[in-house]
Amino acid sequence: MPGKLYPPDGGSAVEAKIIDISRDGLGFESALRLNVGDTVGIESQSNLAFGIVRDCRQVNGNTAPIYRAGLQVYDVLSKSETLTKANQRCITSILRRRTGGGAQVRGH
Repeated sequence: MPGKLYPPDGGSAVEAKIIDISRDGLGFESALRLNVGDTVGIESQSNLAFGIVRDCRQVNGNTAPIYRAGLQVYDVLSKSETLTKANQRCITSILRRRTGGGAQVRGH
């Protein structure tokens, strides 16, 4: 399922692929290498989940590294309306307050 990953440093959202959903967590793939303990947001078509990265490892990508991560979810917000740029600024502000960063874009 397609999604967006809001990184812990409050940077711009990147594409993510949600591959597993359970009651307390979810698994996803993205181009970001995350550290265990990072707080991130994952947006799907209908929800926005916040959680703590519990696992992250590189898996083979076709042309560039892809990272598969497991997220322990602590809050889920239902999207009753499309996120505006103001809402996105709020999301990045929340993530900046909860973490000191740690995500690295491949090749950086």
